[in-house]
Amino acid sequence: MTLNLIREIAVAPFGTRVLGICGNLHSRLEPPPPEHRQHWPWPSFAAGLAVLSPKLVISTVNVVFHEGEFHIMGVRSHGGPPIAESFVTKADTQSHSASLHIPRSTAATFIRR
Repeated sequence: MTLNLIREIAVAPFGTRVLGICGNLHSRLEPPPPEHRQHWPWPSFAAGLAVLSPKLVISTVNVVFHEGEFHIMGVRSHGGPPIAESFVTKADTQSHSASLHIPRSTAATFIRR
């Protein structure tokens, strides 16, 4: 995935800006904490891009849902302090450049035929 994007950037006109969209685990710029290294992939997509193309400026956003549900091997709930509307903050770790706080998430819906 990283090499494909690098090849596409190489043939793009000078000054082209690229927006890559991926999940939070793939957008990390720093290795995961030791307790998560067994389960979180490393290097992430963003970190691999930074290593293989050091001249690129890479910024990443950690999406933080405050309430709602998500789907990992079934629907699960997560919660945090409720918020009324979305806002952006500087990231609280080196893993991302910023954090986008969103009030509520909705689990993916899978249609079976």
